[in-house]
Amino acid sequence: MLLASTLALCVVGGGVQPSRPAIPMLRGRVVNGAGGPVAGAKVSIIYSLQAAAPGSGGPPPGGDGGPAPLPAGGASPGAALPGPRSIEACNNPFATGLLVFSFSIPSPGEVLLRVRDRRGQAVRTLASGRFPAGANEVVWDGTADDGAAVPNDVYRARWEHRDGDALVAADVAVLRNSHGPVHAGHARTDEQGSFAIPLGDLPIGETIHARDLKGAPLGDRVIAPTLMVCAEAGAGAARFGACVGRVELGDLSRDVDVTVDLP
Repeated sequence: MLLASTLALCVVGGGVQPSRPAIPMLRGRVVNGAGGPVAGAKVSIIYSLQAAAPGSGGPPPGGDGGPAPLPAGGASPGAALPGPRSIEACNNPFATGLLVFSFSIPSPGEVLLRVRDRRGQAVRTLASGRFPAGANEVVWDGTADDGAAVPNDVYRARWEHRDGDALVAADVAVLRNSHGPVHAGHARTDEQGSFAIPLGDLPIGETIHARDLKGAPLGDRVIAPTLMVCAEAGAGAARFGACVGRVELGDLSRDVDVTVDLP
């Protein structure tokens, strides 16, 4: 994201230094039915998708390096490799937030499936061991290796299949977009019921290879600058929440304000 190149000048300690441009933020307040602030509320974001522009291509490769990845989205590599291999991901984001990774290998072998965030940090090792030939599935419940839920975002899954001395790898970009019981907030409100999230921290513009809930391919989809902002407070049976839909972020160059009213 590019910010304006013109810098204002300010005098600090007798010297002239350029001031830092303001970082555009998603700012908001969470209030109760009486209009009072709700402190400690968990704020979450739910993303929307739009079709990718023609010729934009699939998700960029990432992960641990090594052999070239399969085509975008984990499509079949064709005749370049011996035997059919594929990896794909399907999810049901507004129910449980589960992501199901389905992969097929032509012969038994060692499989490694590891999820990383957009900064390249390892989040969860989903599989590390020997799998039988044919179709296999691994389910990710949206938690990290330490059991903590991760926030809604784009993650990259690195899949490797080793058969003897041969190693085949693929990278798959997936969107965790849960509104279910296991999800982490992007922020918590302060004593004034306020929160602020840098717009640059959101995966707007990221591309994923999407499939519908039945597994049918939808093609490349881009995270749109239109989202829902949700907040919840309380715990257990006393937990309550609400969402504000169609929050427009525009070109991400200026602050966006939102208020979530809890019942």
